[in-house]
Amino acid sequence: IASEAYVGVIVDRSVQSPVFMVSPAGGIDIEEVAAKTPEKIFKQRVDRDSPNTAVALLMDRSGSMRDKIELALDAGLASAASLESIPGIRVWSGVFPGEKSPVESLKGFDERLSKVAQRHRGVRASGGTPMADAILCCAELLLAAPAPRKMLFVFTDGEPNNLPQTAQLVR
Repeated sequence: IASEAYVGVIVDRSVQSPVFMVSPAGGIDIEEVAAKTPEKIFKQRVDRDSPNTAVALLMDRSGSMRDKIELALDAGLASAASLESIPGIRVWSGVFPGEKSPVESLKGFDERLSKVAQRHRGVRASGGTPMADAILCCAELLLAAPAPRKMLFVFTDGEPNNLPQTAQLVR
């Protein structure tokens, strides 16, 4: 063997990306090279394509959901937890109708679910089903998000106050 070089791939856990490492000074003692002459290690992180998507989860808390509200909230929480674990996906969740507006936010795009999950507890079903207004509010919220892809999921029993307007928005 005329010379040895170190070539390796590791995962940078902080960003969930592979990092290629090459060193003409290494063999199997790369830790020693890193400690004594780190400039002899060349690193290149590989940026993986991330989904870069904003997701809004909207749960119906209208009176018709009285027997189903817990199921809708649990489904929303489980969806938020699953989606939040994917790098590049930002999740917002909320309920409609809100107390003072068409939509009430339970989790913002920049909040961790583990810090705000309790907001999903204690939500009670009441009022009408202004689904079209709620969808419009979420559309504005998603349009303001910097992600190029946007998705809206609505957890509902499908009984909006104004079906023609809601159907037109969904098309």
